[in-house]
Formats: sequence, structure tokens, C-alpha cells
Amino acid sequence: VVTYRPDASTWRKTQCGGPSGSAEIPSRWAAEVSPASTPLSAYPRPQMVRGTGDFKAMRDSGDGASWTNLNGLWEWEKAASDEPQFNKALSGSILVPFPVESCLSGVAPQRSADIVQKMWYRLTFDAAPVAGRTLLHFGAVDWQSTVYLNKALLGNHTGGYDGFSFDVTKHLQAKGNELLVYVFDPSDTGAQPNGKQRISAVDRPGGDTYTPNSGIWQTVWLERVPTDYIASIKIDQASETTVTVSANLVGGKEFTVDVLEGSRVVAHGSGNADAPASIKVPSPKLWSPASPHLYDLKITMGTDTVASYFGLRTIKLGQQTSRNGTKVAKPLLNGKFTFFAGFLDQSWWPDGQYTAPTDAALESDLLAT
Repeated sequence: VVTYRPDASTWRKTQCGGPSGSAEIPSRWAAEVSPASTPLSAYPRPQMVRGTGDFKAMRDSGDGASWTNLNGLWEWEKAASDEPQFNKALSGSILVPFPVESCLSGVAPQRSADIVQKMWYRLTFDAAPVAGRTLLHFGAVDWQSTVYLNKALLGNHTGGYDGFSFDVTKHLQAKGNELLVYVFDPSDTGAQPNGKQRISAVDRPGGDTYTPNSGIWQTVWLERVPTDYIASIKIDQASETTVTVSANLVGGKEFTVDVLEGSRVVAHGSGNADAPASIKVPSPKLWSPASPHLYDLKITMGTDTVASYFGLRTIKLGQQTSRNGTKVAKPLLNGKFTFFAGFLDQSWWPDGQYTAPTDAALESDLLAT
């Protein structure tokens, strides 16, 4: 896949702080963000990696033969209409996948009056023909989106926090593909749930309100899959002995599952479109904070293989006798009383808002909490 993007000189990080003041508070990772390299280049679906090879390595990078990251500079502009204008360049640029109002997008509004609620994104690219199918994935777009490829309406989606996909096989061209995305996000002027987002926070940040978060804010990517493929998987690991795997299959009926410890297969099972694979793990090693043991999974249907992972553990409420003899309900991890403590981490980045500036930044946030 070859993408054609606006010139890097059209992007500039804006002030990472309230525009009414002089605060500039980007995270230490913001300096690493630029159009010169693909933002958030890590594989976006580590719990279901398509391909074969070293599973642990593929969780970070995926199999290069099966996916293409479309993050980077896209054309962008405020929408005058929700009717698409095909084969027409847009007037500005934006760094995807950073939300419009973030300083890393390059188009953050400087006043509440400048907030953009309706917008267009555009990307052009070439895509050499491949066997099987090609899927287009959006990690998240806030809030309503309508997607076109080469003048064809692929579909629309409502909801700012869940991903969605389209099979674009029949619409792809070897040369000159045009991808258009229309987005509408009314923020707190709409009836949809919006949390503490307030348009007024652009002018008057503070208190318990947040700057709105609009547009594409998670990775956009193309995936090449066989004609018959595994669309999704569900793993039930709430057991001390058994893992249960369900699979959503396109074109196929049966699948097999290998449970691996390192490179060694320790258990095997099979399932179909109507019945999950329930696999008992011999001499199971349970997951706990003190010993966070994970098993790898290899799920195969025909010529398609995906990799995942799981940790066997149970979480239940049990009764414990307090010092005064009273029975108290307390959490049990793998049947043992465990004291749970954690930070309230809202993961709101001063530079990317909903979106971590880099993959390393997101990793740091997870490790800190």
C-alpha cells in the first residue's frame, strides 16, 4: 500500500494548554510526534494477531504481510455539508489518530467559538491486488461517522468508543483509491452521552470539565485476510483449569485451538460456529499479580491463523471472619483473599487527550497504574 499525504510542512503542534493562557504542558513524549514517522505504529489488535511466527513479537508489530497502518497526515477541513465531494482535495491537514481538539492534531481550536462539530477527512492511496479479502478498520471515531471509498458508501457508525470495520475488497483499486470520512460530534450540545466534555472548557479550562474530543482518535488500518477467515474471537479464562474459546467465522464452520507454553503445545481442542472449544489445561499455572503467567493461543480455520493469549484465574466474593467474629464479603483471586488497590487513572493526555502520544507513553501509563 502506498499512501499520498499532505506535505509535512502543513502540520504544526499547537499549544498544549489552555489557549487563553501561556501554559505549555505537553507530556515528555510529545517531542517524538511528527508527520515524519507513523504515529502509534504498533499493531492495534494484540489480542488477535493474524499470521504465523513469534507470537510475542507479533503482538507489538503484527505480521507485516497482513496489515497496513494508515495513521499519519490526512487531508481535513470543516464540513460545509454532509454530502461528499469526490476527487476534491480538502483545504487543510490533520495528524491521525489525534482528536481534533488535541494539540497534536495540528488543528486544535483556540476558542470555544471555533469548535468544529462537522468535518471531513480524506486519504488517497494505491493498493496492489491481493488474494482473499481486504478489511478497513477504525479503532474509534467520536461520534457519528460515514465512510466512503471510491464513491461507494461503505456504511456509517454511531458511538465514540468502539471500533468498526468494512469489507472493502470489491471497492479497492490498484491505483488512486480515495477514502472519505465524514464526522459529526456535537459534544455537549447533543443528546448523546458526553461525560465531562464541555465546549466552554476551551475558553475556560478547569474544574471538572474537559475539552471535547472529536473525530478519529484510534488507529485506522487495512487488513488482508483469506476469503474464509476468523472475524473475531472470545476467550473465557475465568477458570482454574479450563479455557473456552468462541470464534466468529466468515465462510467457515470449524476451527482448532492450540494452547502453548512458549513454543510447546500443551493442549488442543476444536469448535465450530455454534459451539465453542472448551480445553482443559494440564497442570495449569494460574495468573496472579505475583506470578502473571500467560499462555499463548493459536486458532486456525482453513488457511487462516490468528494468535492470542490468556491467563487462567477466578475472581469471586467469599466470606471471611473479621476480628469481632462478623462474616464479611471479600474478593478472592484463585480462591485466596486478595487486597485490591489501584489508582484512579483517567488517561487524559495533555497533548493527545484521549489518545496517548506514542505507544511508549501508553505502556508507561499502564505500568504506572
